[in-house]
This record gives sequence, structure tokens and C-alpha cells, in this order.
Amino acid sequence: MTFTDTASPEYAPGETGGQCRIDTPGSKDKQVKCELSKDKAYFIKVSAGSTPKEGGYDMKVVKQ
Repeated sequence: MTFTDTASPEYAPGETGGQCRIDTPGSKDKQVKCELSKDKAYFIKVSAGSTPKEGGYDMKVVKQ
């Protein structure tokens, strides 16, 4: 999930119901395209879900 870095964070604009987030459960590869502005600051929240498992993950953010 990507949020605006403000006192009252909101989702950045994206392709999941207009929000920059992934709502697909499971351990398969996932991606989301977001519309970020160079005039704003953002932060990314990673959630392990309701039943976290051992192990790690790889994440990357790329500009296209």
C-alpha cells in the first residue's frame, strides 16, 4: 500500500479501486501501477496479513 506522507495519509492514486494497493492474498508475485507526483512525498506499508509465515520477500519500486 502506498500512501501520501502527510499528517492525514491517504492512498496514492492507483489501479485497485483508484488506490495504490494490492488486495490479492497469497504468496504469488504481485504488482501494482500507481500514479505518483514528483511534488508529493509517499511511504509504502507492507502487511504480512492475518496469518504471517516465516521467510522473507523481495520488493522493488521502479519508475516506468
